[in-house]
Amino acid sequence: MQIEKISIVVPCYNVEGVLDRCLQSIVDQSIGLESLEIILVNDASTDHTYDKLCEWEQRYPDHIMVINCTENGRQGTARNIGMSYATGSYIGFVDSDDWIDEKMYEVLYEAITHYDCEVSAILFQRELEDGSVVRSTKKFQSNQRHEIRTMDERKRFLTQGGLPGGVYTKLYRRDFIEANQLYFPEKLFYEDNFWGALMGYSLSSYVVIDKILYHYMINDNSTTTGSGARHLDRLKVDVMTVEELKNRGFWQEYHDEIERSFLKSYWCMMLRRMILQFPVFPYDILDIMRKTVKILFPDYKNNSYLTSFSLEDRVFLELIELKLSREEMDRAVQKYRKTFTEEAYEKYQ
Repeated sequence: MQIEKISIVVPCYNVEGVLDRCLQSIVDQSIGLESLEIILVNDASTDHTYDKLCEWEQRYPDHIMVINCTENGRQGTARNIGMSYATGSYIGFVDSDDWIDEKMYEVLYEAITHYDCEVSAILFQRELEDGSVVRSTKKFQSNQRHEIRTMDERKRFLTQGGLPGGVYTKLYRRDFIEANQLYFPEKLFYEDNFWGALMGYSLSSYVVIDKILYHYMINDNSTTTGSGARHLDRLKVDVMTVEELKNRGFWQEYHDEIERSFLKSYWCMMLRRMILQFPVFPYDILDIMRKTVKILFPDYKNNSYLTSFSLEDRVFLELIELKLSREEMDRAVQKYRKTFTEEAYEKYQ
C-alpha cells in the first residue's frame, strides 16, 4: 500500500531528561519510518535539549529535521514554525515529554484514509512517571465516519463535547489546515484551546478510533498542573478566540455557542483554577474577568445553554453579578478547597 507522508511536529523546550523516550516512540512507529517526516523544533532550550535533538537528526538524517529557535515562543510558535516546514499530506503533533504507542500513526492514517475524513483521532490517558494511570479518555462514539453538514449538526458537535483529547491525539489533512488557515497563538499557554475552536467551526468530517494510544505524562512544569501566572494566558486566549470567530463570520449564526464556550472556559474553569491553584486568590483578576464578560456578552444570562451547566458552574456564574467582600470570598475559597478532592479536580483538566 502506498502511504502518503506524515509530518510530525514536536515542540521541545528543556526536555533533555525525557526526550529520548518520546523520540524513540516516534521512530518505532509501525507505519514505518520511511513514511514519516519528523520536525523537531527547539524552542530556545537552556539545557542540553538542542544537543540531543542534533544527535537524533544525525542518527536519522533522512527522516528528522531540527529547527533551532533562539527566542522562546512557547508551543504555539514552535508548532507554527514546524508546520511551515512540513511537506507531508498529513500533519500530527506530539509533545516532547509524552510518548506514543507504536501503532498510533498507523491507526490514525488507516482511519483518516479509509473513512475519507479531514481529521482522525484516538484516545489518550494521563500518566505519572511511575506508569500509574491518573485518568483515561471517556468513551466516545467512535469507529465510524461523522459528518457536519448543517448548522444544527455543528451546534450539537460544539456543545456536546467535540473531539476527545488535545491537538496531539489527532492526524490532520494538511489541505484542511491550509484551507481553513488554522494556526496557534504565539508566546501564550493554552494555545491548543484556540486551535481546537477554529477546528471545531471548520470541520466537516472526522472519525474517532476507540483505542488509547497516546500517553500524556503529568509533570509539575506542564501547563495543566503548574500554578500561577501561566494560567492567566487562558483569559487572553479565550478573548482572542472570540475575536477570531467574529472575524471569520461565525458570530451571528453561532453566537450562543460561542458565548456558552466562553462562559465555561473563561469564567467557570478559570475561576476554579484561581481558587485551587493560586496561593493567594487574585481579586483584581476577578474584577477584570467580570468586566470582560459584560462587555463581550452583556446578555449572557439569556443563553439557553445555561440550564445544562452543572449546579457548581451556575453558582460560579452568580459571582459575575454578586460581588462578595474579600472576607466573604476568602471564606468561600477556603471552604471550596477543603471539599474539592483531587479526583474531582482531575476531571476538569
